[in-house]
Amino acid sequence: MANILYSAYFCNPFESSESYTAVKWLEVLLKEHNVKLLTNRSCAEALESYFNPMPHNLEVIGFDIPYWLEKKRKMQLYPGYFSFDSKSYKYVKQNKELLEWTDVILKKTPSSFRYYTSLYKLGKPLVVGPIGGGLQIPKELKSYFKKEPKLNKLRVLDRWILRFPPFSKQLKSSHKLLITLDYLREVLPPQYVHKMITILDTGINIGDRKIAVAPKQNDKLNLLYVGKLVRYKGAELLIKSLIPLKGKTNLVLNVIGDGGERDNLKNIVAQNGLENMVIFHGNMQRTDIFEHYQKADIFCFPSLTEASGNVLLEASLYGLPMLTINNGGPKYMVPDEGAIKINIQSEEKIIEELTKGIITLMASPEKRQAMGQANYDFVVNNFSWEVLEKKINDFFGQYNRPGTAARAAAQKERERGGIAA
Repeated sequence: MANILYSAYFCNPFESSESYTAVKWLEVLLKEHNVKLLTNRSCAEALESYFNPMPHNLEVIGFDIPYWLEKKRKMQLYPGYFSFDSKSYKYVKQNKELLEWTDVILKKTPSSFRYYTSLYKLGKPLVVGPIGGGLQIPKELKSYFKKEPKLNKLRVLDRWILRFPPFSKQLKSSHKLLITLDYLREVLPPQYVHKMITILDTGINIGDRKIAVAPKQNDKLNLLYVGKLVRYKGAELLIKSLIPLKGKTNLVLNVIGDGGERDNLKNIVAQNGLENMVIFHGNMQRTDIFEHYQKADIFCFPSLTEASGNVLLEASLYGLPMLTINNGGPKYMVPDEGAIKINIQSEEKIIEELTKGIITLMASPEKRQAMGQANYDFVVNNFSWEVLEKKINDFFGQYNRPGTAARAAAQKERERGGIAA
């Protein structure tokens, strides 16, 4: 059992994405360790409501962040984090008992390396991550990305940011760097490769799904896209890949999600007479999305610079064959035998390969079923929360205080009623 000082600016059980994942990690850590969580005030209040009562081995310390900084989250920037970082560092530095209590510090969210933690200055073992992001625009697709929002183009600064303090000092001072997927070994500075350990930051709940791997009995072949409608997700390329198939086959593409590219995509559909082939559903509740997974025949994920892709895990759990891009997250999160992976190349070539991939998968229900089964087996064996939980606790076991493992085991037995309290 270790005493973990856990820094998670986002840690709200009623939100999604990074915030939800931070809560899942918290719940995993509490099974084996003592945790003191540093977060923002709104997350602290949400956690009090969520746990009710608070676990005996958890203390939540919330910091007030000015509203004018917090609201900037809508811009996909988190300036409020730097206020949180400053306040949490000062708090811990001034609280000598807390510092003495701490065996290891985990900085969890935000996961991007653009957000350093000042806690590296405290002289305790520091674990950062799992770190994500960092994928740059492929040179073959520079013209395609010219249309994306200017804010997103700031990613080019990632090449330089880690060379300067405090980013470089955090990397140098850290004990271990957790990375979501192996592509980050080529993104982060090579001198720190020996510190890197790959643990995907999120998993899939196996029991939450009704698995559907049998051949579908549909009048039409159902293609499914789930994700934000933003430039790098590649939905435009997918829709354009359907143009050569117009009038030649009976298929429909269901598009679930919303974003800045929505009007552009609808215009492409209208201009090419694809109204009967493409259906825009907008944002949907998770349970409704799961119904679409069950009905789908092929999951299409043409994201070009995707750091991970949680929808890949969900689609795999429903036994769907994949049509995706061989870059970033999809390269590692789906087995080769379960997907047609298209290499990064020109926009026109990717569209052409997407069309070929759809035709290939349409032609063989047996191939689709075999691919879907491969994806299901892969996600269960590699990315279930049960697997992830073991990886997390095996990793943090190295920070256990002497003798605490035996006491923790005895406590578990008492809680199960195996030993009289």
